[in-house]
Amino acid sequence: MKLINFLTLNATYRPWTVTTLFQMRDARSVMPCIDLPFMKATLDICITHPPGTEARYISPLEIIRIIRRNMGYLGHLKIAILQYMSEFTGFDYPLKKLSLFSTSLPVNGVENFGLIVLNERWMAYPKYRMAHSILAHEIAHQWIGNIVTVKKWNEICLQVHFYLTFSIHY
Repeated sequence: MKLINFLTLNATYRPWTVTTLFQMRDARSVMPCIDLPFMKATLDICITHPPGTEARYISPLEIIRIIRRNMGYLGHLKIAILQYMSEFTGFDYPLKKLSLFSTSLPVNGVENFGLIVLNERWMAYPKYRMAHSILAHEIAHQWIGNIVTVKKWNEICLQVHFYLTFSIHY
């Protein structure tokens, strides 16, 4: 099974994180599906977690609790890049929110529609140029890949070229 789970067991040192990374064809190792980029589907998930913990997700909520937090440097940068991307493409970001989440995944960044997961080092040092480039790259995924999608995995290089160009351009 290619489901990737990362758990940090010492919760007093670091919060627990359970994540999945299904790119390229790994969703089919967990559930029956047609695992192609243009065959988007929804999935209902129920998350039960202990009191004092927080669950993060990208799907619409049935029960909504509003949490206001200081956005910090990356939050303001995210808004600037979203505005730039809207002007650049001529299309507004279609979702009501775009969340940033930090984890110890062994990648610089991963995007899901409505959620960007950044490696914790880029959240800790947000003013590094590399952090800006990664955030711009992942925000570009919100348009090309989530809104406009190639049909097959062997065409993904077309999308990757756009992400790289945008992350360098921004």
